Amino acid sequence: MSPIPADIEYVRLAPALGEDEASYDPQATWDFSAIGWLLDEVKQAGGEIPRRYYRKHDTQGAYGDTPEDLMAMHADFKSVREARAALGRKISLAFTWEKSRRESGSEARRKKRPEVAAMIKARARRLSESLQEDSTLMQDLATEMGLSPFTGVVMGDFMDLLKALEQAAGKMENKTVSSAPFPQINMTPQELLFSRLLTAYREGLDADPTSGYSASHHDPKGPFVAFAKAAHKLAGKDQPSSDALESAMKTARGAGSGEDLIFCREPRNGS
Repeated sequence: MSPIPADIEYVRLAPALGEDEASYDPQATWDFSAIGWLLDEVKQAGGEIPRRYYRKHDTQGAYGDTPEDLMAMHADFKSVREARAALGRKISLAFTWEKSRRESGSEARRKKRPEVAAMIKARARRLSESLQEDSTLMQDLATEMGLSPFTGVVMGDFMDLLKALEQAAGKMENKTVSSAPFPQINMTPQELLFSRLLTAYREGLDADPTSGYSASHHDPKGPFVAFAKAAHKLAGKDQPSSDALESAMKTARGAGSGEDLIFCREPRNGS
């Protein structure tokens, strides 16, 4: 496995409002470059990567400098960033879902959600208003954050996201808190993790996890193995054991691959 590039930035999920930070176990999520590194690991192991994860100029040369070219570049970069972000979310959920399942079963946490949602709504609105009050500051912040057509994200996208966050939090604020128990899953944490990683690989890369797999001398190799190892490395976890990887392959070859137990799956984007 190649080393993680030094320029990859990690984003740590902040403690939830009202949480005791000392008791909160932050999980890693990944940026554009990190997902690119993971995809390179899979490719080096013999996997095929869908076109949607690469910018046009990566394979077809640089863009021109006309306004139309710049608009096309922005749209292309934005599409690629969204595709990589979607894959990153799938992988991140694999590592956080068991913890989320336990926390969702907390009655106190459920009752507090409307209050927390109201706080998020108010803060999102205030942040949006503050940015709109000073256009020069907004532009300086965009420059500092590296937002431009060259990155596929502009400040308008960020403002749209804030508005969407405010609206979503408003809906959650007024939503009736469900008292229904969280679905029970008859799987160990490791089985659940690999079941979700298998699903992330299958849906994210449009590929069969068992394709290209080999395990001579108890040494698993193949595109999915590279995917799972890279995901563990980015998450700051110990590398998966050979037994865990071989067990995952048995699951992948089984009927249904455990996917019927996976909730909260995201809609699949086209290639």
